[in-house]
Amino acid sequence: MEATFGECYLVAMTPAGERGIVCQMQIEPGSLPYLRRFSGEKAAAIQTALEPLLEKLPGPIFTLRWDEEARVWRSRFAHMAELPVELREVFESAGYGCLPAETNLGVVHVCHAPDADVEGFAGKPVSYQWQLIEMTTSPLIRLRLAILDRPMTTYEFESFFNVAQDDHARMLAQLANQDRFYLAFYGDDLTHRFTKVVEHDRQQWQYLDELVAGATACLERIPAEQRDFDRAKAEFMRRYSEVGMI
Repeated sequence: MEATFGECYLVAMTPAGERGIVCQMQIEPGSLPYLRRFSGEKAAAIQTALEPLLEKLPGPIFTLRWDEEARVWRSRFAHMAELPVELREVFESAGYGCLPAETNLGVVHVCHAPDADVEGFAGKPVSYQWQLIEMTTSPLIRLRLAILDRPMTTYEFESFFNVAQDDHARMLAQLANQDRFYLAFYGDDLTHRFTKVVEHDRQQWQYLDELVAGATACLERIPAEQRDFDRAKAEFMRRYSEVGMI
């Protein structure tokens, strides 16, 4: 195992050394002194095999720390605790809402809401609905999330995807094969409160594939000079908020 600036690329081998997985490890600062360079007879072969991963990093990311009492390394999935600057700036400008983000877990929906509401979300059921909305300037793929936190009302989040945008298309492809929704909740000061995991029904995966195909066909019917996703989203929000349909 070799570490640079607190990160390493780890081959997790069985005791016999015949199998393993490749992932990224984020080493907690206090555990860095416990790292050792692997110098076994297979070291050079492993290094050569891992070199392509420097160009395309493996997806899984874990946080790793040394447990001195048990004398073992302990790992856990690295959750999105600190918001990326670009997401923080969007929420600071636009206020409460929901945005999708790519992480080592898959696509995580970052949900920003008042502290008082976030406290009530823990342990509450979540329903969701995928929709394709065809507007004159762009198709919108909308994910509507409803947290059933009160007997007579719900707290709703929504996110919109643009099939013409590479990162959105990539996230839709991930979500179409992702068996869970990860909802990371952030309060008023944009610090992480907790992450809720919701099962993504397999039939919904297939339905999302159909929506993506429909959105792509819709986009092709719109002249290139007329395409405007932001305008389509703003028009949808304005039109349907007026009649209370959002």
